[in-house]
Amino acid sequence: MKARRDTTRLRTGLAAGAAVALAVGLLQASGVLEVWELRTRDLRTKWTIPSELGHPDIVIMLITNDSIQWAEESRQRWPWDRQLFADMFRACSRKDARAQAILFDLLTLIDSKPDEAVLVDEMKTAPPAWLAVPYGKVRDKRPPKEFDALLSRYAVEVDSDGSVALPEAGEGVQFPRPGIAEAAAGVCDVASPRDGDGLIRRYRLFSKFRGRYYPSMMLGGLLTREGTRRVVVRDRTATVGKVSIPLDAEGCFHLRFYRKDDSFPLLPASRVIKGIWDIEEKGSSREFDPQKVKDRIVIVGTDAPALFDLRVTPVSEAMPGCELHAVALTNVLRGEFLRTVPRVLSFVVLALLALGAALVTRHASAVAGGAAAVALLGVGLGGGVLLYRAGWIVDLVAPFLGMGFSYAAGSALNFLYEGRQKLKVKREFQRYLSPKVVEKILRNPDALSMAGERKMLSIFFMDFAGFTSLSETVEPAELVQLVSEYHNEAAQEIFRTEGTLDKFIGDAIMAFWNDPIEQADHATRACLTAVSAQARLRELAARMRARGLPEMSARIGVNTGLATVGNMGAKGQVNYTLIGDEVNLASRLEGVNKEFGTKIIVSEATYLPAKDRVEARELAVIKVKGKKQGVRIYELLGVKGEVPADRLEAARRFEKGLETFRARKFGAAWEIFLSSHQAGDTAADPYVALCEEYQAAPPPPDWDGAYQMTHK
Repeated sequence: MKARRDTTRLRTGLAAGAAVALAVGLLQASGVLEVWELRTRDLRTKWTIPSELGHPDIVIMLITNDSIQWAEESRQRWPWDRQLFADMFRACSRKDARAQAILFDLLTLIDSKPDEAVLVDEMKTAPPAWLAVPYGKVRDKRPPKEFDALLSRYAVEVDSDGSVALPEAGEGVQFPRPGIAEAAAGVCDVASPRDGDGLIRRYRLFSKFRGRYYPSMMLGGLLTREGTRRVVVRDRTATVGKVSIPLDAEGCFHLRFYRKDDSFPLLPASRVIKGIWDIEEKGSSREFDPQKVKDRIVIVGTDAPALFDLRVTPVSEAMPGCELHAVALTNVLRGEFLRTVPRVLSFVVLALLALGAALVTRHASAVAGGAAAVALLGVGLGGGVLLYRAGWIVDLVAPFLGMGFSYAAGSALNFLYEGRQKLKVKREFQRYLSPKVVEKILRNPDALSMAGERKMLSIFFMDFAGFTSLSETVEPAELVQLVSEYHNEAAQEIFRTEGTLDKFIGDAIMAFWNDPIEQADHATRACLTAVSAQARLRELAARMRARGLPEMSARIGVNTGLATVGNMGAKGQVNYTLIGDEVNLASRLEGVNKEFGTKIIVSEATYLPAKDRVEARELAVIKVKGKKQGVRIYELLGVKGEVPADRLEAARRFEKGLETFRARKFGAAWEIFLSSHQAGDTAADPYVALCEEYQAAPPPPDWDGAYQMTHK
């Protein structure tokens, strides 16, 4: 039965886990879980921020609030005149401090200004400058031929195998005005792709516009650094010179963020401008050290809230756009990429965890299943964080939901299964077990075997004396009521000691102990039940006599031995019972009471384990019909300390006679047994007759003193 239950649990556990995995997988595929998954990534981002600062070849020239205020004091309101920007470019152009490239992340240069020539002259001698331009619904007002020429000039070569599909950057674009447009090394799309919750976690490498490709600001700097304008894309990996960048299907890569405040060296624009003035006038400056831009990629941007170039990221609600480019460029230069685990593998992990949680829960208690689920969650979270640190993004929400739902499904199945089991147990046992025993089985149904097993049991048979003659004198209805009352008294005692009431056989009762629950003292329980049942029946008989009803008495036989117990019977009609030679012997012992005029006879196998609790006297070693081996039997007198002294004295006198009888001193034994007979001890009667018989015709020399039963 246990094997069948285990098979059922395995099958239902697998089915529940598979159903949960499929349902959660569909939720994941539909995008319902995306926002929650992004939240877990943000936590992992914060927990795994690298301790290193930004890349040493990157510096940010920042137009801060202080810089804007300083310019206003000089009557330079935003947007600044081209002269101030020209000064910033000149600071990066000195021969002793020339930068690698300038990434200009401001849209101010697309408008025409009177002093534009100043800036153009500086840009022509400055390091390659990549300018931010707006894509979208804006339209450039140049003549089509001039506009197309700029499109061609600014485009970068992309050799792609089609493994990434780029969306169009927009319906239009606006380039810087003539002069500045000619002086720029290229233009960049600075629009950042946002996830479903509005946060920026990815960076697009390049954009597509009218069939051509245009770099992001980070890519512009990388192209200059690598000395190329060509990008090769194979199997979602972009190669720029010697640098490889893993991309997703939309041509983006996942950003690995750094410490919020001091990741990159910052050069306030006002100090750079004042510094270059001092250097040109005085030869040196405390405001600006040109060595800080030498051989570096300079990213020009702003963190002033009024200029609206702040981004929301997992590590900051107001990250300057220029810093976002710096993060992306640092990721690329250091090779610190985050790769997503393929969705197929993610689903496999989800399925395995869902199946595992369901199976553990189905085979364990709710507490153990919950503990296992929590442990799996902890392992999954820890593993997810470690993998994230190693550069791999694994989905956590779907597996966690899978484990949670699988635990819930397994617990629900356990509840339903246990409910059916409890109902089945009650239906099977409430007729012949005490409520206390039924509750024990309900708490531990796995201890119950209904299929049949061989166990050591103490078996109890009780039969009413004189029932046949009584049935001839009492009306049937009255007889049934009378027998039911006597049965109820005996059954109550069986239940009190947690015995199993096997069946009623007419006026007889069959019961046993040590099944379906284990009872180490089953022999003692059976003996105590026999004594107390006889006491209750005597009390009932007195009440019957007072009511003018017929009295009944009972004989009891108890044996302990191996028997087969379980569900037995025909198809559709079974009974939980037991069979075996030891069962037959218990029934025979009940009948042996007739031979000796006793009320309770137990076998030696029953008496020895119970002798510390009960008083008994040996009656004989009998050889019952059908058995060659003799069985030592005892009359059960009562519970220790409760048997009257005169009865104990009579029992010892009887046992003395039995000892003398087995010593073949039949004359002396006859005198002892006759004395017992005269005192009213009916057990001595058969021995009085045997002693007289053996005095006349002694038994053979090999006689073993056994008492031969001639009937069942």
